[in-house]
Amino acid sequence: MITFPASACLTTLNMKMYLKNIAFIIILLAGYLSAPRADAQMGCNLTVKSGPLRQSFEGFGVCSIGNWASYDPTLRSQMADMVYRDLKMNVVRCWVTTTGSGANPTLVSVADMLSYFNTTYIASGFIGTVKACGVTKLLLAPAQAGGGVYAPASLSNYAANLAELILQLKNTYGVQMDYTGISNEPGGWTPAQVAQCVACLRTALDSRGLADVKIVAPESSASFGGAAAQLDGMRNDSAAWEGTYAIASHAYSPLQDYEFETRKLDKQWWITEAACSAGPDIEYPEDENFASWILEIFLNNMNHGVTEWVHFNGPRQVADFYANPRYPSHFVIADLKTGSLVTL
Repeated sequence: MITFPASACLTTLNMKMYLKNIAFIIILLAGYLSAPRADAQMGCNLTVKSGPLRQSFEGFGVCSIGNWASYDPTLRSQMADMVYRDLKMNVVRCWVTTTGSGANPTLVSVADMLSYFNTTYIASGFIGTVKACGVTKLLLAPAQAGGGVYAPASLSNYAANLAELILQLKNTYGVQMDYTGISNEPGGWTPAQVAQCVACLRTALDSRGLADVKIVAPESSASFGGAAAQLDGMRNDSAAWEGTYAIASHAYSPLQDYEFETRKLDKQWWITEAACSAGPDIEYPEDENFASWILEIFLNNMNHGVTEWVHFNGPRQVADFYANPRYPSHFVIADLKTGSLVTL
């Protein structure tokens, strides 16, 4: 029998996700128990050994997307409750474009970054809404225009701009960024550039009285290969490693190695993007294959020592969901054509 506490507030999305997870575990157990074995036993004892924690799971959340102010007010409120409150998320990752496109990107001005952030997250009511729903951590996600992966020419100037943005958000709008990355999926950065940027950013934050803003890096697209080399660059630079609060990467498939796990030492490990990348880029409601896949990624990440887990996207509004249901990286869609919510 499955029982729920009287205080639980389970929406349709929450209930479906819970039951899908339970069903998945039951299927795994059923397959195991039904397989005949020569050495089968009628029972077993499980022993939990005392000792230090291997890891402490700090919570999970999602990346933000779209202009919250443009969403239907009623559907927007329902989605906020379903995703941020009922799933008890504690972190939201907020994007800002920090450099232009191309292999030698120019810096976006602090004024332009501040204006964008205010319009998208503050004036729109987004930050106020998620805070009211229980979110306690805001993670800044710097990104190159057009999804670029290249470092700017002057990393010290870049770090100074980023730190100044965080300071102006605090002084002008009263918004405290608790964490920041250095760049989204910096695949074109060398290990030395990653390390230099972390060190410069830590110095720039501290010099502005922002020692409480923590750095998570490198936020690579994976946790092996070139990303592991970038992590080595951070570890080999004492200023960069001391300035790093948590190592960070993305997860679009189950981890196939231990390269980040064996390198994190005493640091936390954050997954700052995760979603299903298997099969066609189409997901209809009640698609158990996608649900099982993302659950596999989550459990795999936990087994490798991840401490904070951020799904790629949460809610989104579209004009007609069923005309082109290509939203497998979302939790719930507001379908304006039917005036209803589609849970995925």
